[in-house]
Amino acid sequence: MAPTSYITALRFPLALLVVLIHTQNKIWQAAEAQDSLWFSVPVHFLSRSLPAVAVPLFFAISGFLFFYQKQTFTLADQREKLRKRCVTLLLPYIVWNFLAFLLAPLKTLLQGGDWKTALQTFSPLEIFWGDISAETSANLWGMTVWVSSYPELDQLWFIRDLMIVVLFAPLLHFLLRRVPFLFLFVLSVVGLLQLWQNPLGMRMAGWFYFSLGAFFSVRGLCPIETTRRLLRPALIVAAVMLVWNTLPEKMFGLLSDLLPNGMSCHLYNLSAMVVLLHAARAYTRRRAPHPWLSKSSFFVYAFHTIVLFPVTVVLHKLTLGQPPLVALAAFIGSAVVAVAVCLVGYRVLQRVLPKFVSRALGI
Repeated sequence: MAPTSYITALRFPLALLVVLIHTQNKIWQAAEAQDSLWFSVPVHFLSRSLPAVAVPLFFAISGFLFFYQKQTFTLADQREKLRKRCVTLLLPYIVWNFLAFLLAPLKTLLQGGDWKTALQTFSPLEIFWGDISAETSANLWGMTVWVSSYPELDQLWFIRDLMIVVLFAPLLHFLLRRVPFLFLFVLSVVGLLQLWQNPLGMRMAGWFYFSLGAFFSVRGLCPIETTRRLLRPALIVAAVMLVWNTLPEKMFGLLSDLLPNGMSCHLYNLSAMVVLLHAARAYTRRRAPHPWLSKSSFFVYAFHTIVLFPVTVVLHKLTLGQPPLVALAAFIGSAVVAVAVCLVGYRVLQRVLPKFVSRALGI
């Protein structure tokens, strides 16, 4: 079975994990800070620990598919790849960020702002790249680090960073052909030692995980066969790191110093990626991935935060003064309702505005 089959099966579940990440918006973050562990721990598990692997795996899949069956990579290949990415990445990126910009005044009003604040203008740089004027910080070594920036539609930072990374595809291909292990090791060390300075707000994740996925294609390796012996250790590491990243830091005491958050997240991401790949492979051996759900995944990915905020406003108000478990049910309900609205919206737009859907999703 072609690798694209189990990759297709992963797209919708990964989009759902991204929805869980953004369900913990400012409203639920405030509730999390005030409520008991019966609310804060499950919310942290569902919105931070468990879905942390989603975007790294999206980057790895993108790297794998970009160089799929491309052991050699010429400038002509690069031009053709960039031409296609203008349709599948750049155009949807522009459409969705502009749509979010048009809806921004409504969000400001829902947050309690006035019309003057809601109708203020933004620069194209802020809409399509993000605010790069924010204060910088310093890493462990005293180096200046830029704050991560986000375009108008926050989750599209992944698309923005991906578009920048693919511009350097020939260089990445060369390094992965000549010094693959050294290159990936250096990227890991740079990330774990916090040497990456987030230039213009760009994170390290795109470069490492895209290159990791690209490694398999460039070297002509099957991800499933290559990682088969790693599955059982990966299951154990993923489970342990999932617990480690979920429990409050005060429960670990001095132990938290032995395994910093960056290291534990990295270990979880790598091990969970192996587990998810094999789970998707096992699934597709029994049944074909649902094509419609797979195609809807980008719409869910792009549209869900627009839906989540008003849904959260309503459900949070309904749970004020209620027990923590009721608030937790409302938190989960926010994600469920948002996904349901996205799927219905996708179905309606497919029938009413098929050309818009095609352009907006790059298909």
